[in-house]
Amino acid sequence: MLWLSFASLWCQVSTVTAFAAGPLLSQTSPAVAILDSTNTRNYFGLHYPSCSPSGSYYLGADEYQRYFRGWEYVLLTNGIGYTIISDADIENGRLDNFLLLILSNTVSLSDSEEHTIERWVRSGGRLLATFGTGYKDVVTDLHQPDGLKLQSGGTSGLHSLWHDPFNKLFTSQAFAPG
Repeated sequence: MLWLSFASLWCQVSTVTAFAAGPLLSQTSPAVAILDSTNTRNYFGLHYPSCSPSGSYYLGADEYQRYFRGWEYVLLTNGIGYTIISDADIENGRLDNFLLLILSNTVSLSDSEEHTIERWVRSGGRLLATFGTGYKDVVTDLHQPDGLKLQSGGTSGLHSLWHDPFNKLFTSQAFAPG
């Protein structure tokens, strides 16, 4: 997926939902899925203590919901139907029911999730992933400050799907050197 402007992104989301509403797809559920990830909740619980430091607005483990709920608001406001899915839904092959998957700063994905999502995208699925998506694994690595293994290549887990020429030069590895 190439880097997109918001207008281009909106056209992509609109196209996916228009296609899903058309007669070619006999689908009763929405074509858009948003991942509500327990793995990411656990990651944010490690990195965002509730209201710490004093006066902050950190939500602790639920900090990730700021991103997740933001996309939910965008879709609701624009009348685009969606389904909230879990980590288990991805691992159990439910992605085939959707045309678009939104990973909103879904930092921590298992290897199984990453491989499933990559296969789904290469088979024609659309992926909208923001900021730190796929940055950390769920596997323990005691050499990392948070105890979670970096995805292969530091941040490269799903980032190979972006086809971003700068990805090889500039990564978010600098934000969490290992």
